[in-house]
Amino acid sequence: GANRGIGLAFVRTLKGRGWSTIGSVRPETRDDVSVDELSATGSRIVKIDYKKEETIVQAAKELEDVKIDLLINCAGIAVQPPPWQDHFKVDLMERFEVMTVGPFLAIKHFFPHILRDGGGTIVNMSSSSGSIADQLTVTLANDFKKNGHPIGIVAFQPGYIKTKLTGFKGPIDIDESVSGMANLTETITPEGSPYFLSWKGETIPW
Repeated sequence: GANRGIGLAFVRTLKGRGWSTIGSVRPETRDDVSVDELSATGSRIVKIDYKKEETIVQAAKELEDVKIDLLINCAGIAVQPPPWQDHFKVDLMERFEVMTVGPFLAIKHFFPHILRDGGGTIVNMSSSSGSIADQLTVTLANDFKKNGHPIGIVAFQPGYIKTKLTGFKGPIDIDESVSGMANLTETITPEGSPYFLSWKGETIPW
């Protein structure tokens, strides 16, 4: 979502650079005080829950006539994961649904908006230690190239930053990380995709 953390920082950063921005929030948080911060940026707000495909479909319909130059998938679960031995199927499926299936569905339903008028760029937030969003990035990049779609795609590792998701712990300042990633989005090309980069621009092994 764009009402806190990396999502909100991206909105503020891009707004400061002259972008028109659209931020998503989960329907149940629409009246949360955190949404006031997103509203204060002047962004258009849509309701999306990655666990409910119908909300993504509805948002895409609401934005039917909007050209999207940059789609940022930024989702996470604010729960410290237990040791792997203590994971159960329900835990794994929830993480897979939120951090992989949801971004896939967002790309699917907003694909026409991105492809329109010359294509664009897709950003997936990933991790060097525990996400498969990077492999989703590879799969889609190969398909885009095969079909001649002018869309660049990158998986970013934002680092261990201070957000609600991390309990506001971590050595990296969120604005520094997001500014770095925002700079890097301008270098992403369809020809060079897929990319797996740190917020500093370092290439991370697949």
